[in-house]
Amino acid sequence: MLPRDGAAECLNLQKKKERLEDKVKKMLLVHMEEDKMEDEDTSEKINKDKKIEKLIKQAERIERFLQENEAKPGKQLKEIKSNITDNESALMQTSHGSIQGYNAQALVDSKHQVIMQADAFGTGTDHHHLRTSHRRSQRKHGGNRVHGRIF
Repeated sequence: MLPRDGAAECLNLQKKKERLEDKVKKMLLVHMEEDKMEDEDTSEKINKDKKIEKLIKQAERIERFLQENEAKPGKQLKEIKSNITDNESALMQTSHGSIQGYNAQALVDSKHQVIMQADAFGTGTDHHHLRTSHRRSQRKHGGNRVHGRIF
């Protein structure tokens, strides 16, 4: 089964897809055997059919994701987990556990109380983005020196 956040490395996703397909094959074999006996309750058959459909859809979703996306390299060029639902987001550690989301940065001119630059990044740490946000702010405002203190 996929984790709730849908995050995994490409190789792991391929293995999960293959496991799902194997599970579907096994369930279909059991289903065909039970059809021959015709003693099974129809509600159980319906539930098994729904489970098979769900597993097939999950395998197809993983297959589409793997065809459309490449592995995401991290800071040390090691593959990091991808999220099938939103591949731009990142798995981040918080005081409440792990969450899948974005890290937002805002540069504020304290003198004029104006947001000078706002960015959202799909990585979990703040400190790598301060320089990028500052440069974008300078380009956006014509390279003028920003007056007041920026926080």
